[in-house]
Amino acid sequence: MLGTHFIELPVAMPPMLPGMVGVNNTQYFALYYQGSKATWSNGRAMATFSYYAVYAPLIEHITLAIHLESYNLGTCGKIKYRLNGDNLDIPFG
Repeated sequence: MLGTHFIELPVAMPPMLPGMVGVNNTQYFALYYQGSKATWSNGRAMATFSYYAVYAPLIEHITLAIHLESYNLGTCGKIKYRLNGDNLDIPFG
């Protein structure tokens, strides 16, 4: 996709994560926070999931948090970065 690039994270995606957010096709999917909702998208579908039970513990876990501290993973407004498996997706390069 034009205008998109990835930053590989040195942390593997937790194997139970797709099931926790409700993603069926686990090959590629993105996690982000937008419009006060934790959201996943796989390019064909999207849905929201629990911020407090899944999203916050994931991005605040020390193993991942130290690699994400300089990125804005989304607010109630615009998405700047998305988690795509073991990568950070910068959609608007």
